[in-house]
Amino acid sequence: MGFRITTNMVVNKYQYNLMKSNGKLSKAIETASTKRNFNRYAEDPIAASKAFKLRREYYDASSQLANNETVSKRFNNAWGTLGGIQDDLEKLYINDTIRGANDATGSARRELGTQLKALAESVVESMNTQYGDRYVFGGEDSLNVPFVWSEDGKTLYYRGIDVNLGSVPKPFLPDEQHYITDDYPDGTTNPEYLAAMDQYNEDLDAYNKDQELLEKYGPMIDKLSKDDHMYIDLGLGMAENEDGKLIESTAFDSSIPGINAIGYGTDEDGLPNNLAVILKEMGEIFSRCSDKDGKYASDEDEARYKALFGKLEDAKAKLDNAYTEIAAQDTFLKSNGVRLTDVKDSLNQSVVELEQVDLADAFQNYLWEQMCYNSALKIGSQLLSPSLLDYMN
Repeated sequence: MGFRITTNMVVNKYQYNLMKSNGKLSKAIETASTKRNFNRYAEDPIAASKAFKLRREYYDASSQLANNETVSKRFNNAWGTLGGIQDDLEKLYINDTIRGANDATGSARRELGTQLKALAESVVESMNTQYGDRYVFGGEDSLNVPFVWSEDGKTLYYRGIDVNLGSVPKPFLPDEQHYITDDYPDGTTNPEYLAAMDQYNEDLDAYNKDQELLEKYGPMIDKLSKDDHMYIDLGLGMAENEDGKLIESTAFDSSIPGINAIGYGTDEDGLPNNLAVILKEMGEIFSRCSDKDGKYASDEDEARYKALFGKLEDAKAKLDNAYTEIAAQDTFLKSNGVRLTDVKDSLNQSVVELEQVDLADAFQNYLWEQMCYNSALKIGSQLLSPSLLDYMN
């Protein structure tokens, strides 16, 4: 039994194939114009899933690179600042300080005292340098000024804490036997003894207050020095341990506590460790020297200066160490920036290879689909008989 093919069947089949060819042509045009393998997830779910993962990694790498550039500029700024302090200190250290200490006449000591105090102010100003709206040496709290002098200019604070805690020496109780004279067989009635006791009580109050502050704020400034962190993701595999705490080796600590560079606290002799405080006190001692022959105001001043001169060498060494450490960090950040740039470029290339088509293949496919569509139109003109309306036109 034969199967009869009607005109409607031919027309319907032709229209279906024509629309199918038109769809392929439209797809080829879209691919050639957008240069993409797919524009919707349903077109290629596997490739789309891979592309999503690659793009997420690409954006992560871009964010990490931006973080790295920002932190690198901050560390470079810190490195340059400490280098400037080193240069200023070296010039004064070699040309003036030693000369002021050893000059037999000491005629320039008062002038040198002014220079030392100015350098102390300069050190603090440098340590308050900003990058953008952030204080470079503020540690974790980079929004507030890290170093501030008291109103009388005698006390330096780091984030609100006196950097010279523990500097007040414990006073010695006056020996009443020393004040026994013919007029005062009982030394405790000697006016000089009474004055000495008043001074002792005043010094003891200052010592006790200093010790109370040291007990209260000493651990805090230690924490600001040793445990003041500001971790940031720089593509080192940032992760947490089982307790939900950050694994420190997987992130970069971008905090720069300025107190670590110029020191804080006092030694066992009550001498300051802070560079700015040392310079200022040395300047005060020189400023008290005679403006005629440069002699020290007292033997205590001379002894104090010699002790401070040794502390200045220690403070300078500490500054040198901080400079070297920040230089090493800055070098790491630069090399890490190169690595992140390579990672970003590699991920971008992978995304391009996955999502974008080869233009030559895309245009070749477009030309093929166009030829197929034109051929279908030509066949249709031969296959379908002209209607009465065609003749009327």
